[in-house]
Amino acid sequence: MARSGSPILRALGHFRSYRRRLALLSGISVAGATLEAAGYALIVPLAAAAVSGDGSFALSLLGATWDAPVGVLFAIVVAAVVLRAGVSMFEEYLGATMQARYAADQQARAIAAVLRARWSVQSAEVEGDLQDALTNYLNRAQLGLRNLIAGMRALAGFTIFLCGALVVGGVIALAVLAVLAVLFTLLRPLARAARSNSAEITAETPRFARNLSQSVRMSREIRLFGATDAILEQARGPIERLRHLLVRQRLLGVATPAVYQAAGLLLVVGGIWVASLADVGRVESLAATALLMLKAIQYGRSLQREYHVCNDLLPFVETLEDRLSALEAARDIHHGDVVERLEPLTLDGVSFRYDDEGHVLRDIRFTLAEGDSLGIVGPSGSGKSTLLQLLLRLREPEAGVLLAGGRPASEIAKSCWYERMAFVPQEAQLFTDTIYENIRSYRPSVSRNAVIRAARRAGIADEIEALPDGFATHAGERGTRLSGGQRQRICIARALASEPDVLVFDEPTSALDMHSESAVQRTLRDLRGRTTLIVVAHRLSTLAVCDRILVLREGRVDAYGEREDMERREGYLNEVRQLAGLR
Repeated sequence: MARSGSPILRALGHFRSYRRRLALLSGISVAGATLEAAGYALIVPLAAAAVSGDGSFALSLLGATWDAPVGVLFAIVVAAVVLRAGVSMFEEYLGATMQARYAADQQARAIAAVLRARWSVQSAEVEGDLQDALTNYLNRAQLGLRNLIAGMRALAGFTIFLCGALVVGGVIALAVLAVLAVLFTLLRPLARAARSNSAEITAETPRFARNLSQSVRMSREIRLFGATDAILEQARGPIERLRHLLVRQRLLGVATPAVYQAAGLLLVVGGIWVASLADVGRVESLAATALLMLKAIQYGRSLQREYHVCNDLLPFVETLEDRLSALEAARDIHHGDVVERLEPLTLDGVSFRYDDEGHVLRDIRFTLAEGDSLGIVGPSGSGKSTLLQLLLRLREPEAGVLLAGGRPASEIAKSCWYERMAFVPQEAQLFTDTIYENIRSYRPSVSRNAVIRAARRAGIADEIEALPDGFATHAGERGTRLSGGQRQRICIARALASEPDVLVFDEPTSALDMHSESAVQRTLRDLRGRTTLIVVAHRLSTLAVCDRILVLREGRVDAYGEREDMERREGYLNEVRQLAGLR
């Protein structure tokens, strides 16, 4: 949806943190345009003096005539041109450094906003949208700043050359300016149409990015199910809409400056013709006025072009600002106390639901003492993942309380909680870096000895040391140089490196082959009793390391007790055993 207000004022508002740099650049642009206008204004008298051969020149300004030797005039023109070139280079340098600073600031801001936002906000992001907003939109925003700077330079040039024409030509320049002002007002509807068109492009661009991301992610399924043509046909509509909008944007961006320049040139020519018929003023003054007005019109055309480009890019700047502001407003709070241990962990009547949906968890109650190992099972949709998120404090209970050592979790700093409780996901996620850094995870508090010790506890140290570069071996893009079992045990080592009180596993062996699963099972058995374990699992072999089992069904605790007792009872665990052919 298009926003109201002047695009220039809105753009200046978005870039207000750079107002001092913009003010400095404006001042330098005015100085450069003044030097340029002086050179243009003096070229005609210099030519006239050279043709006359009398060795002097005369210039009429504000009703007075100024005489000086041709050598002085020549020196002034040369100095103005040389100084103008130097000022232009300095302008480019300031503009380039400002754009680079803005890009760096926004990139750092984007990363910080994403990493510090609450999990509920991060997880709600549609796949591909956030990346598009923080890359494509950032590039467009940077272009918007560049065009704003160019527009300021064009405005300075237009103003200075126009003032010069008014000083030299007086009435002629004033008449041309009045007509151009009327013309500018008449062309305003085109600017509004361009702004509305840009807002539509802003809305369509993420849809295309989302469709492309989905097509790449689902390419195998699309191919195997013969849906390629249908997907292409489905994507053609948004692509065509975006194409029409881009063509319209281009035409709207070109139309106004073209009409403006053509009208300005005709007005200048007409004004000179009328002045010549009326025998108004010296021919040098008329020529200088025409030259200054033509240059002013060129700057005016540039100003119109930059205005339209800024108008086109502004929705991207505003969308980027909206996304970053929303993430920053959702910053997670880490205030609270630091504790030595988290156990015993207690969930006392915990319930949770997402927005206005029904409860995902209802009245969950259990306690974990130090060194306990708890297996959590249940059918799909029973609330297992949500329960893990509550235990990890990625989300907060809607009702009830999570206690650690008898204290409400809300009184404990999240940074302390994340240090004392570690998580091993179902799908091993590795950084594109060395094995050492993947275990260390860039944590300054984790020493090299802690990394090696964690690798040994995870049962992966011998395999790492057998590699040519040992712990310095590069894991490849997202760990692709390692097997699934190796990646999973590296994730376990990463979790163990900070020596946490509690380890949480989400389906640690579900995606592994038998050999890799056996290696992870050994690691779990070695950890049993030494670290408090919480394991979400479907495989009975994984549950064998657990002392107690909690069965979730439809968000409630269906059964809870010692593993041996649970295996003998009728219920979900018994159903799983029967499906596995164990009974």
